[in-house]
Amino acid sequence: MVQRHELTASTRSVIGKDTKKLRRDGIVPGIVYGPVIEEPVAVRIDMKEIDRAYV
Repeated sequence: MVQRHELTASTRSVIGKDTKKLRRDGIVPGIVYGPVIEEPVAVRIDMKEIDRAYV
């Protein structure tokens, strides 16, 4: 059986090597892309939320 998890993400303006500081602050940077999305979107997700969903 497949479990479905929903995470709340917000857009981010920090990109490139500057994301290192986000990781130190407990934020996971990511990119959302796919066939129905015109342009990739840079997002940020709180690590605590990921821990609750997957641990």
